[in-house]
Amino acid sequence: MSKPIESGTSNPRMPRIRGAVGWALVASLLLASIGIEAFAAKIGDTTITLQSRKYYKQWEMTRLKYRVKTSSRGNLPTHWILQLNDCVTEESVLWWASSRFDWVEEPFRGIRFEIWQTNQTYYVWLEGQWDVGDIDVALLYDDPYDYGGGVVLTGTIDGPYCAGSSIAIEVVSGGSVGFPPVLQAGRYDGDTATTLRVTSTSSEWSLDRELALSTPPEAREDVVRRVFEVTVEPYQPAAGTTDIEVTYVVDIGEADLAGLPEGSYVIAVAYTVTVDN
Repeated sequence: MSKPIESGTSNPRMPRIRGAVGWALVASLLLASIGIEAFAAKIGDTTITLQSRKYYKQWEMTRLKYRVKTSSRGNLPTHWILQLNDCVTEESVLWWASSRFDWVEEPFRGIRFEIWQTNQTYYVWLEGQWDVGDIDVALLYDDPYDYGGGVVLTGTIDGPYCAGSSIAIEVVSGGSVGFPPVLQAGRYDGDTATTLRVTSTSSEWSLDRELALSTPPEAREDVVRRVFEVTVEPYQPAAGTTDIEVTYVVDIGEADLAGLPEGSYVIAVAYTVTVDN
């Protein structure tokens, strides 16, 4: 510790604090990682393959790449449909980045793509970070007898998955927050705020936090926890990406000073998100 600093207060009831109580904040978090393996659906003469799934952190977007290949040009489907369950909203699918599609409700809810070649690549871009799992896929054929009904063949493929939601949290900014030296009772604001980013396939989630303290031996933990205030700005849990602002204040009253001896105080805040359903 450097040369002690005398408190500047003239209040005779205020205990003098020798030195400065240094506060530092380190924000940590738990991250979820998601892997993928290519999976193909063989339906008649046509094979539909999920070739890749890639999450772009800088854009907060997930890209699914599908290949649709038909071995017989004489039996070419007109369209294929990728099932999307209710957790995938119209806002979740980025139409401006994806291959051209239409929303349909039959034979199941999903997006329909046109087929005009025997070997084509399609892209589906989703807002946020998505896991994949078994969903339905369908091929549509023209009615060979021109009865107007057409032919529908279905199978199973990997696609945006709802059961067992995917969720992750990261600290976008403000991972380290400092406070000015504490020389007397008062309110001390952190020098920066923290921006948390939650990416989820479900809107039913909640944010929690836990503190871990590193303090001088004589410090009272209950006092440290009481004077250290974490304020989470209002937010609405949603599927996709949600940014959350958090600010920090150390608010010390005269009665708290006895439990805050001189020394260095480090508070680690672990943020976690959990799916409620």
